[in-house]
Amino acid sequence: MSNGDGHVFRTNAFSCSTTPLITCFKETEISSATGFFYSHKDEVYLVTNWHVVSGRHADNLKPLDDKHGALPDSLIVPLPIAAVRSIPKPMMAKDPQKVPLYEDTGKSDAPERPLWLMHPIFRNLVDVAVLHLPLNEKEKPGFLSISVNSLERIPDLELAVATSVFVLGHPRGIGSKTPTKIPIWKRASVASEPDFNWDNVPCFLIDSATREGMSGAPVIGWHRGLGYPKQGGSIGGKTISGGRFFGIYSGRLGGDEFLAQLGRVWKAPVITEIIEGNVRGESSFFMSEKKN
Repeated sequence: MSNGDGHVFRTNAFSCSTTPLITCFKETEISSATGFFYSHKDEVYLVTNWHVVSGRHADNLKPLDDKHGALPDSLIVPLPIAAVRSIPKPMMAKDPQKVPLYEDTGKSDAPERPLWLMHPIFRNLVDVAVLHLPLNEKEKPGFLSISVNSLERIPDLELAVATSVFVLGHPRGIGSKTPTKIPIWKRASVASEPDFNWDNVPCFLIDSATREGMSGAPVIGWHRGLGYPKQGGSIGGKTISGGRFFGIYSGRLGGDEFLAQLGRVWKAPVITEIIEGNVRGESSFFMSEKKN
């Protein structure tokens, strides 16, 4: 990517796959989060957390907005301009677009028909939501080229406890107001055995001082060097640079951001399970809080 005076900037492709999100009710902005692009059978999807699109905590269904109880009916999604123009190598400039969360967004103060999909078995207990992006055939190639699962260069990079990963997002909105909207790569370490499901749901834990605004961020393993660790051994002999997509970050355990500093990461296969399960979400405008 060039700035026009001949100087070329190098941008990691995973940064292009990630985008800041703003949740809205009508014209009122509610909160910020992160999402990313994902491809499946030549279709493009936006992936983020269930609590982002519903505006409710996934475990007790209480509104995230403690003061007003505001619930979103749309998202502001900055779309990569290069992807819209189908340029093979995406630029980082992004054009904010209003994306409805309901079929009847704008027609009612309490829309009833969600457009996002949720997990067919665990439903909101898997805090991941997937929204199909209805792109035309000229737009699709660009987006398919920057979807997070199309960028893996080391598909057998090992995920193990104590290894480093990166959470690509916008903590407290950092970077979301710039034209490029490049995410922050926040380092974390895998804190639970990833081959086991934490708390009997398909997630694992990371140790990192993450902040609000990073909900829905992709979690990436990245390696550069002579060889890399893989299941059953290692590969070496030449300089290797690349990454692998491992999952979706959804926030810290508990309410104290400085207590445990542990966060949940939903395992990557849940996205395909959600898309192929094709279960529509439930309108958050008609949900009741769970009583203790």
